[in-house]
Amino acid sequence: VSLPSTSNDVLVGSKGNDTIDGLAGNDSINGLDGDDLLIGGPGDDTIDGAAGNDTIFGNEGRDSLLGGTGDDRIFGGDGDDTIDGLDGDDSLVGNDGDDALLGDSGDDLLDGGNGNDRLLGGSGSDTLVGGAGNNTLDGGVGNDSLVGGPGDDVFFVDSSQDRVIGGGGNDTIFSSVPNFTNFTPAGITVEFTGGTSPTVPGGGGTEPTKGNDTLTGTDGPDNLDGQEGDDLILGLAGNDSLVGGPGNDTLNGGPGNDTLVGGDGDDVYFVDSLLDIVIDSSGNDTIFASLSDFPATLPGIEVIIRGVFGTENGEFISGTSGNDTISGLGGNDTIVGLSGNDSLFGGTGNDSIDAGTGDDTVTGEAGNDTLIGGDGNDSLVGGDGEDVITSGSGNDTVLGGDGNDSIVTNDGDDIAFGGAGNDTIDLGSGNDRAEGGSGNDSILGQDGSDTLSGGDGDDTLSGGEGQDFIEGNDGNDSLAGGLGRDTITGGTGDDTILGNEDNDSLRGNDGRDLIEGGSGDDTLTGDSGSDTLIGGNGNDLISGGEGNDSLIGTAGNNSLDGGSGNDTMIGGPGDDLFFVDSDLDVVITGGGNDTIFSSAPGFVPPSGVTLLNIGGSGGATPDDDTINGSPAADILDGLAGNDIIFGADGNDTLFGGTGNDTLAGGGGTNTLIGGQGNDIYFIENPNDLVVIEGNDTIVSASGVASNVRQGSVDGSIITYPVIRGNFLRFRVGNAPFEGSGDNDLIIGSDDRGETINGGSGNDTIEGRDGDDSISGDVGTNLILVMKVMTP
Repeated sequence: VSLPSTSNDVLVGSKGNDTIDGLAGNDSINGLDGDDLLIGGPGDDTIDGAAGNDTIFGNEGRDSLLGGTGDDRIFGGDGDDTIDGLDGDDSLVGNDGDDALLGDSGDDLLDGGNGNDRLLGGSGSDTLVGGAGNNTLDGGVGNDSLVGGPGDDVFFVDSSQDRVIGGGGNDTIFSSVPNFTNFTPAGITVEFTGGTSPTVPGGGGTEPTKGNDTLTGTDGPDNLDGQEGDDLILGLAGNDSLVGGPGNDTLNGGPGNDTLVGGDGDDVYFVDSLLDIVIDSSGNDTIFASLSDFPATLPGIEVIIRGVFGTENGEFISGTSGNDTISGLGGNDTIVGLSGNDSLFGGTGNDSIDAGTGDDTVTGEAGNDTLIGGDGNDSLVGGDGEDVITSGSGNDTVLGGDGNDSIVTNDGDDIAFGGAGNDTIDLGSGNDRAEGGSGNDSILGQDGSDTLSGGDGDDTLSGGEGQDFIEGNDGNDSLAGGLGRDTITGGTGDDTILGNEDNDSLRGNDGRDLIEGGSGDDTLTGDSGSDTLIGGNGNDLISGGEGNDSLIGTAGNNSLDGGSGNDTMIGGPGDDLFFVDSDLDVVITGGGNDTIFSSAPGFVPPSGVTLLNIGGSGGATPDDDTINGSPAADILDGLAGNDIIFGADGNDTLFGGTGNDTLAGGGGTNTLIGGQGNDIYFIENPNDLVVIEGNDTIVSASGVASNVRQGSVDGSIITYPVIRGNFLRFRVGNAPFEGSGDNDLIIGSDDRGETINGGSGNDTIEGRDGDDSISGDVGTNLILVMKVMTP
C-alpha cells in the first residue's frame, strides 16, 4: 500500500477493513475486499470500494466513485461527481454540484443534494430524492419512490407502483404507464410516451427554445434539437437523431439505433445499442452504457458501463483518447483504454485489460485476469485470482493480490508486490523494488540497483546486475546477488545465499544457512545457527557467529572467525588469519603463511603455524579488559582502557596501552610495556624487562613496592643480557628515575640524558649515550658510563 500525499496518488487497500485518505491531488483509490473507509480529499479522484460494505467520501473536486459489491454509503462532496453504487442496497448522496447518481442493482437511496442532478435508480425498489436544483429522476426497473425539490424536476416512470412526489417547481412526469396517477401534487404535467410527435413539456409548444428544454420523442424515428440551454432530450423507441446544442445536455436515445450529438458543454449520453453513435465536439462528457461492449470513440469522454440492463456477459469495451473510466462488471471482458489517463475495472470474470498509453489505474478485481499497463506511470492491481500482469514502460506500481500471479515489469523504476500466493516477479531495467508477500515466490531483479524482499514462504530471489539489496525474510530461501556489489540477508529459516560477482556483504541471520561469497572480496556472517560459509575467490572476511559453524576460505588471503561454538575452519592456499575461542575449534591450514589468534588456553595449533594467544577472556577492546594468557608465549595488548593483563606461563609480551593498567607477566621471561597512564607491574622473574612511561608502580616478587616518577620512552624495546641473577630490569626515558629496593638492572636511553638513582640494593646502572647523572645510593653498585652498542 502506498502512503498518501498531496500529489496524485495511487492507493490500494487490502483484503481487510482499510482506512485510506488520499489527501490533496487527483488520486486513484481501490479498497479491495473488506469494509473500507475511503476518502478522496481535494482533487478529481477515482475511488472504487470493490467488495465489502464501504463508506466513500469524494470531498472537493470532480470525482468518480464506485461502490462495488456490498451495501455502500457514498458521499460526493463539492464538485460535479459521478457516483455508481453497483451491487447492494446503497445510499448515494451527491451533495453540492451537478451530480450523476446510479443505483444499479439493489434497493437504493439516491439523494442529489444541491445542483442540477441526474438520478437513475436501476433495478430494485429505489428511493430518489432530487434536492435543490432542476433534477432528472428515473427510478428504472422496480417500484420506486421519486421525490422532487423546489426546482423544475423531470420524473421518468415505468411502473404503476412508482410514486412521484413533486416539489415547488414546474415538474414534468414522463410515463410509459398509461393513465399514471400515483403522484402529488395534482398539477404536475404528465407526458405519456406512446405519442406520435415530439413535445416540449413546459416549453409552451412543440418547438425547442434557447432555454433549458425537455424534448420527448415517440416510438418512431424522431429528430430532436435542443438548441441552446441545458436540455433533456429523450428519443424513446425508434432510430432517433438527438442534438443537444450548446449547453450541458442529457441525451437518451432509448431503444433503437440512435445518433446523439451533444455540441458544446458537459453532456451526458445514455446508450443501449452497439449501433448507437455519439458525436461530440467539446466539454467533459459522460456516457452511461447499458451494454459493456459499447465503444466510446471520442476524446475526453468518460465511459461508465452500467449493469442495470443485465450486462453480466463477457463483452468488448474500448475507451477513447481521453481520460476514460470503464468497469466491466461480470463476465470475461476485454477492455482497451487507448490513450489518456484511464481508470479501468474488470469486475468479476477472467478479464483482459490493456490500458494503453497514459498514467492509468487498472484493477482486475475477481477472476484470472490479464493486465497490460503500456506506456506511462501505471497502477496495476490484479485482485483475486491467478493474474498475469505486464507493466510496460514508466514508473509503475503493481499489486498481484491473492492467487498465484505472474508479474513482469519493463523500463522505469517500478514497485511490485506479489501479495498472497506463489508469485513470479520478473523486473526489468531500472531501480526496482519488489516484495513477494506470503507464499513461495520467485523474484528476478535484472538491471539496476534493486531492492528485493521475499516475505513469508520459501522464496527464490536473484538480484541480477547492479548493486542490489536482497532480504529473504521468513522461510527457507535461495538468494543470489548476481553482478554488482550486493547486500544479502537471509532472515529466519535455513537459507542458501550466493554473492556471485563483486565485493558482497552476505548475512544468514537465523537458521542453518549455506553462504558462498563467489568472486570478489566478500564479507560473510553466519549469525545464529550452525552455518556453512565458503569464501570463494578473493580476500574474504568470514565470521560464523553463534553455533557450530564450518568456515572455508578457499582462494585468497582470508580472515576466518568461527565465533562462539565448536567451529571448523579451513584456510586454503593464501595467507589466512584464524580466530579461535574454543579448545574444540578445528583449524585446517592450507599452503600459505597462516596465523592463529587464540583466546582458548587449551587450544593446540597445527604444526608450523604462528600462534598468538589473545587471552582466555577474548580479544582486547577499547574498554576496561581482563585478559588472561595461556601456558604458551603470548602477545597480549589491552589497547585503551584500564586493563588487567596476566601472561601466565611462557615468555610473554604484555602491552597495557593507554589507561591505568595492571600487568603481571607470570612465569617465564616477560616484557611488560605499560604505555601511557599510571600503571602497576607485578614482577616474578628477575629477567623480566619493564618499559615504563608515566607515574608507575613496580611490585617485585618479594612484595616490595617503589614509586616510579613520570618518564618518557623511545620507540623500540631493547633487550639486554643479564649480568647477574636476581635482578629487576628497567628501561627509562629522560625524566628522573629511581630504582627499587632490590638488585636492579637499569638501562638508560640511547639518545637522551637521564637522572638515575638506583635506590637501595646492589644495582647495575648503564647510562648509554647522552649526558647522564647517575647515583648508586645504598648498596654495592656497578655503574657503566661508556657508550654501549645495542645488542
